[in-house]
Amino acid sequence: MVDTLVLTLAAGNDYLWSDGSTSYQNSIATISSLSVTFTDYGGCEGIDTVAVTGIFQTIGVNLGANQTVCPEDSVNLNAGTGGSTYSWSTGGSNQMETVMQEGVVGVTVSQSGLCDGVDQIEIDWHEVDQAEISVSNDSCTERWISLDSNIHDVVAWSDSSSDTAMLATSSGYYAVTATDNNGCESVDSTWVTILDNPIIDLGVDTFLCGNQTITLTSGVSGSHLWKDGSTGIVFILTQKGKYSVSVSVTDDYGFMGADTIKVSDCLATIEINQELWRLYPNPAADVLFIEGAKSSDTFIIYDATGRVVNIEGQVGSSINIESLEYGLYFLEIQGRKESATFLKE
Repeated sequence: MVDTLVLTLAAGNDYLWSDGSTSYQNSIATISSLSVTFTDYGGCEGIDTVAVTGIFQTIGVNLGANQTVCPEDSVNLNAGTGGSTYSWSTGGSNQMETVMQEGVVGVTVSQSGLCDGVDQIEIDWHEVDQAEISVSNDSCTERWISLDSNIHDVVAWSDSSSDTAMLATSSGYYAVTATDNNGCESVDSTWVTILDNPIIDLGVDTFLCGNQTITLTSGVSGSHLWKDGSTGIVFILTQKGKYSVSVSVTDDYGFMGADTIKVSDCLATIEINQELWRLYPNPAADVLFIEGAKSSDTFIIYDATGRVVNIEGQVGSSINIESLEYGLYFLEIQGRKESATFLKE
């Protein structure tokens, strides 16, 4: 850029410049001289001359071509080493300036004995294609989450993998960092719910004794199908002998679970003479009452595996069974080889 020397005289006089101009203003932009003859209101004339004998060199500044970058990117600008002072439109005062904004950025470079150098650059931002996670719905115990591979390249998923898709096997937040076709980065996250198959628990294998009945429940809501074809939410055991009962349940989300319980007959034991004494209540929760027992009787309690869990000499007419776990037990009168069964609730 070339500076111009502007010459301005008083308005109202008549002027004739050496270049033929008659205005009260004129200018010089090269090494040359310029004279003017002026006539005032009284008709008096005067002559003056001005000369430009040299032109200072201008500092060269080149910030480069305009740039289009991603919004999160920074642009490093260099105004060159030709100046002693630098004045950026962003407020910076160093040779180098880092810019993280869009718009026009300019710089003025100054040095004693030289004309200021000036340049500017325009910085635009790309429009970012935002990453968006897509979650599949084709599985109950696992779900695929993915991105459109034609638009984005995956930088990393929550598990640090970088494939186009990842397999979610548990409920939780999943996130992905990806770059679009311009290399601009974006992040997306989503909550993924993993629904497990229902857990069905009919309890431990058991015995069915005398006129006893046992009610089985699956513990979950949904559509039930028992081994005998019944579809109720409960199943009442009444059959004697050795067999199994199974159930499959399709829950409210359409997922299926199943369980099986084995049932044995406990009537192979010798029953206590019920005319002399009896046990009640049966099933019992905390206390088992013994009606008709002798004060000298000693009782032994076995669990279903035949393990002794209690030996107690009869005092009064009851035995505390609160500490026993749920299940079937045998009570025997020591020395008589007679036994009876009871169920601990």
